[in-house]
Amino acid sequence: MNIYSEVLMKVRTGDEAAQLLSLIDVLSDSLYKMGEESFEQMTASLPRSGVVGAVVDGARGVGDIQTKQKWLSGLREAVKRMGELRMTVAVDVDGMFLDELKKKLGEEVVFRLEVDPRVMGGAAISYQGKYWDATLGKKVGEIWDKEKDQMKRMFGL
Repeated sequence: MNIYSEVLMKVRTGDEAAQLLSLIDVLSDSLYKMGEESFEQMTASLPRSGVVGAVVDGARGVGDIQTKQKWLSGLREAVKRMGELRMTVAVDVDGMFLDELKKKLGEEVVFRLEVDPRVMGGAAISYQGKYWDATLGKKVGEIWDKEKDQMKRMFGL
């Protein structure tokens, strides 16, 4: 765990990571251009839940303007280092599933989901140059390839 863990654990997808980077840029710019008082006013109007709330609480809780800038800069670098796990599934998955998966895999991973009905079930996963196909579609194909001659004979094809 690091000082950014609370924020990073809330970032589940690549899109959320991109949105977080944009938020960090806006907050950093407000500190640089308008100073700490304007920063406090701006952040007071932002939501206090989810990723945004965690970022605001983290930035507001670290001290003076230079420390806030350093904290935001460090968070930006931590987000950029997050690895992307690509997952192809048959149906869209809900946030609870992603939350559980994130807990198991840790804060350093974000998900890029693709829905493809040909998968039928299971998932095809790619991460850090490794690929794993645990789809029902692949399994059915393997069974067909292995048993097609016998099935053709059995059905007179």
